[in-house]
Formats: sequence, C-alpha cells, structure tokens
Amino acid sequence: MKILTVPDTRLKEISTPVNIIGYLILKCKVKIMRIILDNHDGLGLAGVQVGIMQRFFVMKDNDKYITIYNPKILSKSKNISMSTEGCLSLPNVLASKLRSNKINVTYQDDNFKPVERELKALQAVIFQHEYDHLNGKLITDKD
Repeated sequence: MKILTVPDTRLKEISTPVNIIGYLILKCKVKIMRIILDNHDGLGLAGVQVGIMQRFFVMKDNDKYITIYNPKILSKSKNISMSTEGCLSLPNVLASKLRSNKINVTYQDDNFKPVERELKALQAVIFQHEYDHLNGKLITDKD
C-alpha cells in the first residue's frame, strides 16, 4: 500500500460510502494504514490517500488510532483558529487553514457501530482535515 501524492488526480475525487461488505474487506487494510501512520508519525490517513475511494479514515485519538467510517459533521462551532497542517500526500508542505475549534460528528466506529460525539482542539482539526480528503479537498485548496 502506497501513499498517493500530488499531482495524483484521485486525491481530488469524492469518496463513496462504505457498506457492511466494504467494511469487512477494509478491516485488514486499516491495519496496514495504522502501520503507515506510525512509520510517518502521522495523525490521520484517509482511504483516498492510499487509493481506496471509500468514505473512511484512520485518525489518532489521544494515544490510540481509531477508524472512522462514513463520517458526517453535524455542526461546527463559530469559534475558529488558524491551524498549521501538514499532509502525507503533500510531502514537505505546510499550509495554514481556518478550522472550527469544536465539532459535533457522527460516524461508524471500528466495529461499524454508530457513534455521535463532540470533538475539540486537535481531534477536531484532524477530523476536519481527513473529512476534507473524502470530499476531494487538500490543505492547499482555497475554502
């Protein structure tokens, strides 16, 4: 499994939802994605970044990785901060992005069970960054 980098056009595609069959197939690929993140000191990696065009990503949640399937952002706080972000698909690039400090989200977890939760600070930034990938957006794109 290889990380796609710009200018690969797949990074600009919108990912499709994960169904139960897709979830079962992706479970082994998620393990490899977590190893890739560990090897690159990453905080998140979307399926699209490894050529899997489905709506899921792996993200660091405090000191462990979790998998997020079919995420949705339900609401964003009006309080925003400038975030300096890097991306494994844009090696050696840092970009400044305005991100909400707090978001309410829903998704299916590692067991494909529905979850609704509030994310703050770094977890909110990581989620928004990976969510953008699922919608074909990169940190270098204008909002």
